Amino acid sequence: MKLDEVNKKYAGEWVVAKVLKMEKGQPEELEVVFHSKKRAEAYKKQMEFNEIIAVFYAGEVEEEGYAVAFLWLDMILEKIKG
Repeated sequence: MKLDEVNKKYAGEWVVAKVLKMEKGQPEELEVVFHSKKRAEAYKKQMEFNEIIAVFYAGEVEEEGYAVAFLWLDMILEKIKG
């Protein structure tokens, strides 16, 4: 599933997804393995996987004064390249 599709389908939720393909340093293709309204549940679930996992909030942050930034680590790229 493409990142924009995940953001639309799981808007307002925390998503745990396997990264299947990277493009220009960003996840291009994902397999959602868990989603929840609660961030703590998503972070707990990610610990069950040994694969390349992305955890992120799908949708827009609605609270005034808050911002969200995602950093895709170089480690992810290294794992994909083998």
